[in-house]
Amino acid sequence: LGTVSYEGLTPSVLEISRQMPVIAAVNDIDDAGVTAKASVSWREMGAAAGRAIALRHPKGSPPVRLAWFPGPKGAGWVQFVERGFLDALADSSAQIVATRFGDTGLEQQVLLVEDVLDTVPEIDYLVGSGPMAEAAVSVLRARGLTETIGVVSTYVSHGVYRGIKRGRILAAPTDFAVLQGRLAVELAVRAIEDKLTIPHAGPRIVTLTLENIDAIGTDESLAPASFVPIFKVNGAAQN
Repeated sequence: LGTVSYEGLTPSVLEISRQMPVIAAVNDIDDAGVTAKASVSWREMGAAAGRAIALRHPKGSPPVRLAWFPGPKGAGWVQFVERGFLDALADSSAQIVATRFGDTGLEQQVLLVEDVLDTVPEIDYLVGSGPMAEAAVSVLRARGLTETIGVVSTYVSHGVYRGIKRGRILAAPTDFAVLQGRLAVELAVRAIEDKLTIPHAGPRIVTLTLENIDAIGTDESLAPASFVPIFKVNGAAQN
């Protein structure tokens, strides 16, 4: 089970857990009714993004101005990412001069990025979700600001990966989501066979940069190009 809300499905999870094991995959969820988790700390994901800034601008160095795009206000994962990011950023000379919450749809993130650039002067960095980083690449290119403003993402996506490869995005932590999916299946099998001894496991978070991205690759972080998701809405399958 991969959820968006941290507690929203807890009643359903408790009911289902009476009949079968429930394995939480990738996104964190309340422990109630959950047999095992394959996940990493989203607080640590946020901290990794903050450290990417702190490494470039340690505390005591000339100050830089940063715009922060956490994601949807009230979403469970956002509060964890933001807490980790702010903690790590405290070791830097960066100052958050603008914060914009919003849905992680690409169109909405474009509007938020444009709003910051239109209303807040002298921005040095845009930091936030994967869609924000993808939107920022296009907006900065259109405005001729690619070499002026740096972009950091709090997680990796296909667009973020391409952005790092092309030198348009500086850094993004990966939680190796594909590997987490495999791990979730392993935990499920062990739970069914009554051999589960480790109830929570996850990969080590690595921050992707231009220097290490080729060595790490995509196999354990991103779906292959041939992958096509199928969604079921009210029983109807849709590609």
